[in-house]
Amino acid sequence: MSGFEAKRKGETCASAASDIEVTVEKTAPEPPKTLPMLALGGAAFIGSIMGVFARELATGLNVVEQVALRSLIGAVVLLCVCWRIIDFGKFRTAPRSDLRLTAARAVAMFVIAISLGTVAFVEGNYASAAVIMALPTPAVLSVVMFGERMSVRDGMFVTLAFVGAALTILAGTGAGAALGLILDWPMLCALLATLFMSWGILARKWQSPHLTNYETTFLMLMVAVIVMALAAAAWCLWTGRVPGLTIYLLGVGLAAGLANIGFLLGTNYAIPQLKGVVTNNLLALQPVFGIIVGVAVFAEVPTVAAVIGCVLILVSVLAIANPKLLSRRGAVADMAGR
Repeated sequence: MSGFEAKRKGETCASAASDIEVTVEKTAPEPPKTLPMLALGGAAFIGSIMGVFARELATGLNVVEQVALRSLIGAVVLLCVCWRIIDFGKFRTAPRSDLRLTAARAVAMFVIAISLGTVAFVEGNYASAAVIMALPTPAVLSVVMFGERMSVRDGMFVTLAFVGAALTILAGTGAGAALGLILDWPMLCALLATLFMSWGILARKWQSPHLTNYETTFLMLMVAVIVMALAAAAWCLWTGRVPGLTIYLLGVGLAAGLANIGFLLGTNYAIPQLKGVVTNNLLALQPVFGIIVGVAVFAEVPTVAAVIGCVLILVSVLAIANPKLLSRRGAVADMAGR
């Protein structure tokens, strides 16, 4: 073998070794970012307490009126606090696709999903209504919308979260029918809300970085205010009903508006940085928080099945938050087999 051939063979071997290293790096599970995960976990908690505001506001306002009030207060508070960092000129220069997408997300999340969720929280069982975003729609839609690949491991933990959510839904929190599940209007609203909310949250990935999270959140709130205010005005003119707004309800609306800001900022910040399976399982924490809120605020006693469902959800979240856990065990088992 000539010196040139030996050198070329050595380069080929080095290149092959490099390819193997790259392949190993790519297949190793990458731990999700901590801050986006915390932000999305916070959004899940906020989502679980939205029903508290919905039930309180329902004493004087209908669904359309209270969603309009929450959106208006949220937009005003965000404007007062963040007016220095919101560049209003960017709304004129933003791509039209971004503006259309942001408006569509606002309609999907506020006009449809939150309105349906409000009906579910007010008319149905609180913890069961907290199923919003608990079903694996974010994981499924991530595959459909963005072509994300779901490994066997991912699918296993998505399924685990789904089983936990299903147990929570079926069990409810009281002594209901045989399985504790009544397919009534509030439950149907909750199931429809999860589809629209999932799409609205995940569609953030299609948006360009032209608008910041604060600007996107403000624009979404303003779109929701305009649509819901027009709907509320039309309803008042049609029925002659005057909203029963009081100082107490304004205070509850303020708290709900702050919650809307936190939820939107959390999801707008976290979603572009996380995979669909991570998003799915973190948002699946809502029934867990819902059970806790139901017990603490409304004295709803959870069944054993509901508690088991919550435990399954927590296990799936911990597994997603520590992706190297099972891979390390698998590597040890593989080495032992050799």
